[in-house]
Amino acid sequence: AADGAIDENSTSAVQTFRKTESWAGSWQSFWWKDALVGTLGWRYDAVKSKNVQANRVASNRNLLNLSPDAYRLPDKFDPAITIKDHSLSWGAVLHVNRLFKTDRLPLNVSLAYNNSSNFEVTTRRVDLYGDPLAAPAGDTKDYSIRLATRDNKYSFRMTKYEATVRNATSSGFDTSTVGGILASGIAWANVFEYDLGLYELSSAGQTGGRNTYAPGPGETQEDATRREMAAIASWRELQQKVNPRIYEAWGMDPSRIYQYTTRAPANFTILEDATAKGSEFEFVANPTSGWRISANASRTESMSTNVGGSALIDYVNVISHYMNNTPAGDLRQFSGGPTATTFRGTWNNGFMVRWALK
Repeated sequence: AADGAIDENSTSAVQTFRKTESWAGSWQSFWWKDALVGTLGWRYDAVKSKNVQANRVASNRNLLNLSPDAYRLPDKFDPAITIKDHSLSWGAVLHVNRLFKTDRLPLNVSLAYNNSSNFEVTTRRVDLYGDPLAAPAGDTKDYSIRLATRDNKYSFRMTKYEATVRNATSSGFDTSTVGGILASGIAWANVFEYDLGLYELSSAGQTGGRNTYAPGPGETQEDATRREMAAIASWRELQQKVNPRIYEAWGMDPSRIYQYTTRAPANFTILEDATAKGSEFEFVANPTSGWRISANASRTESMSTNVGGSALIDYVNVISHYMNNTPAGDLRQFSGGPTATTFRGTWNNGFMVRWALK
């Protein structure tokens, strides 16, 4: 970029500042001549965050406003996004052989149990309306048994576990399409309604193939025109149906006719609840002092639920209904020709491909 033009080439800008204070403690105890070993751990975290995302200026070619007066961190931390929480973990190991005055078991046997809860100290995350999201939190339980020869040269351990995480970050989504489908749809509804040569109202009345539906096989021009008008009307209905907060959160103004661009709220995140269950097996052999052999095997089943959270689920349901059950899905993009891309195809073959896997 030429000198001074770097800001003009920026597509997004976010500043984040986070302050974390943590306290932790642990305790270990031994019972019945060390046959039972207990552990207890505790941690307390207080996380404060503040951030700012650069806004676009519609009157200046939609460039980011990176001036120091506008693009600066708030002076104070936001109490609404201050996270404070406790984490607790505990467990016990029982060495069975030590329970008996006379140990006649052919193997050394140990049983273990662990239970822990925790939360992730992460950056500020928000939903599609910019509202703060709860920090990821989870619980883990595991049970294990270890069998070993009396000289401990050979041992076998089996562990069963279950881990759950609430409010985890869901991966694999193109988050820009969440608000992007709405922005593009409104823009192209404007193109067809006002016969725009570009996207601004100043280009209205330039009738042509870009902004006029052409008939498909078996259709007349009157049929195509009715299809066009039905798609536009359905999009106007959709604009009213969605939660109006999405327009401010994604930087859109549906009252204006212009080239829509969107920006997701800073740190917009799609959530999910995740569960993993499985078993682990480990065999260790020490036939000589200088030779160690180990073998491991594991089996895990993972499942994601509640993908998106309630706000996003409601929004996706509204968009999907209009794309698949109303003429809004027939709205064409980039051209009025009968083979043009429709918003039904854009939605179903884009965001919904990953969403359907939830």
